[in-house]
Amino acid sequence: MPCVISALILDKKTACIYALIFGTLTDLFVMPPFHFSPVIYLVTCYFAVRLSFVFAKMSAATTAVISIPFLLLRSFVGMFYLLYSYKAPLGKIISKCIAPEFFVNLASVIVTYYVCILIMRFLRIRKQR
Repeated sequence: MPCVISALILDKKTACIYALIFGTLTDLFVMPPFHFSPVIYLVTCYFAVRLSFVFAKMSAATTAVISIPFLLLRSFVGMFYLLYSYKAPLGKIISKCIAPEFFVNLASVIVTYYVCILIMRFLRIRKQR
């Protein structure tokens, strides 16, 4: 979720532009295609900035905590897509598709946070927050 990290590190306008770009690319190239990713990513950026002020210090853990509601929203939308498309039982969809995707995405948020910090140090970009 680069849009969450960009919302926490950069300013809101830049993060919203990234959210629309990444959301559109996600819907174009990642299956299933109907996750409404641009809308979800834009809402994610908006609320990530609002939620970030609850925490005193930004770290990978706080970024993961802020990402959880949005990852759940994405999983929820994906669950309905899978229920409609494949007509599989709900338990099977959750155990085989939704839960693994959620945990992989949560781990990738932490990894992406550190990658963004390294890139920012390399490019000498300062945090806007």
